Amino acid sequence: SCIFGYLILNSSCIKSCPSGYYSDTVACIPCQSPCGNCISATNCTTCIIKYLVDGACLSNCPDTFYPNSTTTCASCISPCLKCTTNATCLSCVAGYVFLSPNCLQSCPAAYYNNSLGNCSPCLSPCGNCISAANCTTCIFNYYVNGSCLPSCPSGSYANTSNICASCV
Repeated sequence: SCIFGYLILNSSCIKSCPSGYYSDTVACIPCQSPCGNCISATNCTTCIIKYLVDGACLSNCPDTFYPNSTTTCASCISPCLKCTTNATCLSCVAGYVFLSPNCLQSCPAAYYNNSLGNCSPCLSPCGNCISAANCTTCIFNYYVNGSCLPSCPSGSYANTSNICASCV
């Protein structure tokens, strides 16, 4: 055993553990691979290979993390599910839609939420839409039942919102 303040390593007494070891208050214990350095048997501070995330060495960065070096993962900014930098999203958590490179609560004007949770552009002349060509408003022309027409059909007129309404 060693005097107070010293630790046992390979039958020698030393003041602090070298790299690749951690102290259990009596002795220096080797870190378990793939930890390069550690502060306990289950808490790595560096990894030999793979990525360090919350004290663990993982083969890939998990969802909501991205590789910010060859050995560490950093957190994406919420609500990103996958990202390439902390604020450059590739996909979003549930309840959000993706419009590169952001996650939004809903798609902006001139976009619709497609079946994959992505915002896709409406086709012109739609101003807003519920699918690529199913308009809810028109940029120009006149709105009739999901379509934008150059003029209102016979028996209808354009109201102040450029929506074709039936003549009474």
